Amino acid sequence: MSARANRLIQLSVALSCLISPAVFGQTYDVAWTLGNVGFSAYRLDAFTPTAAELGTLGAQNPTLALELGTRYQVRIVDFGSHPFEVLAKGASASADRVLLSMGSTPGTFESDPEVKWEDPGQGIVRFTLTGALYKAMTADGRIPGYRCRPHASIMRGDFTVAGLPIAERIGKSAIRIDLQTVASGLTAPVALVPDPGQPGRLMVVDQAGTIRVIADGQLQTQPFLDATHQRNDLGPGRFMGQFR
Repeated sequence: MSARANRLIQLSVALSCLISPAVFGQTYDVAWTLGNVGFSAYRLDAFTPTAAELGTLGAQNPTLALELGTRYQVRIVDFGSHPFEVLAKGASASADRVLLSMGSTPGTFESDPEVKWEDPGQGIVRFTLTGALYKAMTADGRIPGYRCRPHASIMRGDFTVAGLPIAERIGKSAIRIDLQTVASGLTAPVALVPDPGQPGRLMVVDQAGTIRVIADGQLQTQPFLDATHQRNDLGPGRFMGQFR
């Protein structure tokens, strides 16, 4: 093998190491490239994977979709003028809480080992959306968002978040619900209906094989109907169907 060919192989190996994800840092699942419209807005210039619905190209200050447990890369074209920050977004820039920040100004979540924040200083940052980061984004009535640090009042947008536990997706209601014990001493009540013939009485179907009566708030000792022998033959799952 000639010296020239050997040198080419060495250069090829070196180049592959430079672009290797293991050398550059953490890999990512989703990437956005954000340009800018002067000093007024970020602009969505590109995203990957291209098959996913990750935004509308050309959109200004676009709403970007996040999913819990996913790793993201954000590339800012003019990062010197428009450094990117991840926020707990308030009603105004002064109410924002900066969690992750491109450049020399640190955010409060950059040291979190699960978030794995990366900022090599080249206009590219990476982070993982964890449950803890999401909670920080939504603390004290704020919402997940992002902004440009020097132009925080106008170059700002929202994140939507998917993949949350169902309890996180149900908003709080102004209606208060309290529980009240109607009767005790039942084995496994599966239905409760009012007695159409006598107001104030309730009929309770118990999976044990009986229909019991609640009168004036008291469970009556004598069953309205005792079908425990049929329940044993049919099985508990079919008991209710015999009396519909």
